[in-house]
Amino acid sequence: MKHLILLVEDNPDDLVLLQRIIARTEPDNETIIHIDISTALAWLHESGRDHHGMPSLILLDLAFPQIDAVGFLQRLRSDSLTRNTPVVVYSNKSDTQVIAACTASGCNSYVCKPARYADFAETTRQIIQYWLTINAVPRYGMT
Repeated sequence: MKHLILLVEDNPDDLVLLQRIIARTEPDNETIIHIDISTALAWLHESGRDHHGMPSLILLDLAFPQIDAVGFLQRLRSDSLTRNTPVVVYSNKSDTQVIAACTASGCNSYVCKPARYADFAETTRQIIQYWLTINAVPRYGMT
């Protein structure tokens, strides 16, 4: 089954690494990239009207200047079309208050980005494999 992955990341280095890892892990899937949360939200709103455009997984960087991940998650979870879309927050921060805020706002998983490339690649591979092939979730606005 072909999946759509939404990657919301503003760090160019991490973006390149994530794209490379996703392409190696799930070469048949499509990855949509947004480097800011506002355009990602707009894209989700437009794509949500056509259920075939909804992502199977969102990989979300934590920190953005205009809207943070918590704000993004709150908007995502308040919309019936995106309420059940799995979201993995990826961050360099391991602050328990930040993790708690993301979890309370609806992230499905919070992952601290490993510093070494090999660890980063393996962690990302495991995340994608779990959320796209092992985990089963309701889709497209089902409650």
